[in-house]
Amino acid sequence: MAFFAKGNLRKVSLDDGRVEAICEAAEGRGGAWGRAGTIIFAGSVTGPISGVSADGGTPKPVTAIGNPEKEISHRFPSFLPDGRKFLYLADPGTGGDEGTVYLASLDGGERRLLFRSRRTPIYAAPGYLIYATGDRLVAQPIDPKTGALGGEPRRLEEATPSYVNTQDRAASASDSGALMVPAVQSGGTKIAWLDRRGRLVGEVPLPRENFASPQLSPDGKRLALFSDGPKESEADLWVVDLATEKASRLTFAPGLDRYPIWSPDGLRLVFQTERSGVFDLWERPATSGGAEKVLYASPTSWKFARSWVGDSIAFETVEKATGFDVWLLRLGRLSEPPVHLLDSQASEHDPAISPDGRWLAYASNESGRDELYVVSLPDAKTKYQVTTEGGRHPVWTRGGRELFYMTNAFAIAAVPVTLGESLAFGSPVTLFPQPRPNWGTGADQAFFDVSDDGERIVVVVPENQGSQTLVVVTDWLAELRGERPR
Repeated sequence: MAFFAKGNLRKVSLDDGRVEAICEAAEGRGGAWGRAGTIIFAGSVTGPISGVSADGGTPKPVTAIGNPEKEISHRFPSFLPDGRKFLYLADPGTGGDEGTVYLASLDGGERRLLFRSRRTPIYAAPGYLIYATGDRLVAQPIDPKTGALGGEPRRLEEATPSYVNTQDRAASASDSGALMVPAVQSGGTKIAWLDRRGRLVGEVPLPRENFASPQLSPDGKRLALFSDGPKESEADLWVVDLATEKASRLTFAPGLDRYPIWSPDGLRLVFQTERSGVFDLWERPATSGGAEKVLYASPTSWKFARSWVGDSIAFETVEKATGFDVWLLRLGRLSEPPVHLLDSQASEHDPAISPDGRWLAYASNESGRDELYVVSLPDAKTKYQVTTEGGRHPVWTRGGRELFYMTNAFAIAAVPVTLGESLAFGSPVTLFPQPRPNWGTGADQAFFDVSDDGERIVVVVPENQGSQTLVVVTDWLAELRGERPR
């Protein structure tokens, strides 16, 4: 069995459990193991599908990015029965996130456009493509020899969890007619206050929806966050007054308004929105009403503000050549382009400016997995590595004496910081495992924030905690025959 871990595509023997690295793959976006021993995979958030022998070797591209203005990556390949032809989704990197499904071959030749979809299809014998549209699966007839589509997609009874922004496959099928689908989880999320040992000390009252990215205001009296849903591809900003426990919805426009961050004076929010067709940075008052306007827009499809200290906003983008990069937007110099601070071939993301504005913490996979680093501002000439066992989503305490973060196992950890002309870091300490929301979000979203004194952590907690349930239909073809599936 092949899988992605620690910056590599790896395989594990099902006989003796021995694990071997096959090749580098910094940020896997799906793969498939062909009958002839070739593995095709997407090893990064940008770029084409690559192929490599299951025995190891140097990966070689098996697809080519067409117009880079219309697609930035190919991902989640799936073989047809001959082990040569394969499906994949071309991601445009635009706000809508609807990709194009293509049929290609290891033997070369022109790719064939099949249809547009938010989710990548799988092949299911004897000749169907199964994929999600909205909250249901559909089966599209296909000739596995020629790749020609036939007839109209037919809706299946099985529900599927909400779309996630990696365009992953929504099901798995066996040659014997079994179909496996993740169960739809009922309920939403709760926002809880935990102490440093992970004990519940309070809850934030909110409507029953799926919330993410909690951000405490500079004075600690309000909480900004966004609701993801209840409809697919809709998200809105909310602010909670923690004293009165009053929650107010701030945005009502169609589409996605997400990832709010506070201005230093607590009067405004900057957020990500797709209202212009790509994800740009907008700003609005932190109270109901008031004008919403563009703060920073560019043709780059993905922009995500993470931190605002003084007149500097740190944000990340996905660049076609370098993947995730970090930028600084100077609000006093909006006539000038933002500073492209971190732009290596590794992915740099989750930037967090220190309270004194002199340092920037961020995550990077330059070592093969995400670790935390700190660089000096504004030049990034001085650099420290903070973690060695993995980390994402750094959060400074208000005094800058401690840096909280999320481990690769989704636990909350903290490391002491000694400030000065240079920095010194103590040993990281894991505080408690964080209940990970199971409604489809990935590691892109921060699930927590920290009080001024570092004694309380506000976290997103799933209402229904526990493992994801998988539903197996032993004869899904019975639905197409008009029978009740087993």
